[in-house]
Amino acid sequence: MRSHPQVNQLFVLPTIKGQAAKLQARLQIIRALRQRQYDIAFNLHGGSTAMFLTRLSGAKTTIGYKAGRYSRLLSLAAPSPQEIWQKDDIHSVEQQLALLKWSGVPINNAPRLSLQVTTTTQEIVAKKLTQAGVKGEFVIIHPSAAFVSKQWETRRF
Repeated sequence: MRSHPQVNQLFVLPTIKGQAAKLQARLQIIRALRQRQYDIAFNLHGGSTAMFLTRLSGAKTTIGYKAGRYSRLLSLAAPSPQEIWQKDDIHSVEQQLALLKWSGVPINNAPRLSLQVTTTTQEIVAKKLTQAGVKGEFVIIHPSAAFVSKQWETRRF
């Protein structure tokens, strides 16, 4: 994401041990967000940290899903992505785009996705694969996830 051509600003909340250090890192992000004086902040995640960062961002309008634990902190709370798209089976991209669609951004179809990989990253991965003795083409399947909503159904493999 840091080098993706469609991303012009990325705020990264680092993984830090210790409550004081975590709080300090969050306060730095909040200050950086507030300095930008955004008109709208979309909470696409819904988790508690994301919800508080959205609320404290200083944005005039905050938008997220009403199913989120702290959705009362939002200016506007949207129904579920399934309700917005009016279908039960949605892709994760559609889940993210649903909030924009609900907010009035004209979205008919999900845009073409792209993944940007830097040359440095390619070199690092190639070196690690060589060191591990991996040669030729291969496929990685990661059949599990921490949340049921992110797990593939067996019939889809």
